[in-house]
Amino acid sequence: MSKLIPSPKAILLATLVLLTGLCVACNSAPSPAPTAMATPAATMDPCATVTDAALIKEISDKIKADPQFEKQLGHIAVNSKNRVVMLLGWANGEAAVNTLSQYAGAVKCVSKVENRLNTKLTVGCGNDQEDCPGVGCVPIGQCAPPVGTGQNQPSSNN
Repeated sequence: MSKLIPSPKAILLATLVLLTGLCVACNSAPSPAPTAMATPAATMDPCATVTDAALIKEISDKIKADPQFEKQLGHIAVNSKNRVVMLLGWANGEAAVNTLSQYAGAVKCVSKVENRLNTKLTVGCGNDQEDCPGVGCVPIGQCAPPVGTGQNQPSSNN
């Protein structure tokens, strides 16, 4: 039986192939594990930058644009704190009160609407109320300028 002895060229070629493979393996960095990319919509609340003043203005503008409220603007007030909107004062009838509440609730970023509108002007405020000029009785510290005045800013008392 004869033994096969590899030629020096075959040994050299095999050695070069092994060394080349070893060099390639040593120089490549392991690929990092894929990371989950957070989407901007999932991480940022689109309402985070919306101010109470912007909400008050948008709601007030809707009210001013509706002709049925043209003569009522002096006794309807809108206030907001932390995106909770409060409707104050009085409007002519239950349908008008409901419409105003719907206007406020339809504004994007309003988290809640507290409708404290009456269907008529009330005379004499209760112990937990104060007289808000033009608007009537409102909870203490919640007086806001009527929509018709153009002073659409959150009350500093809340």
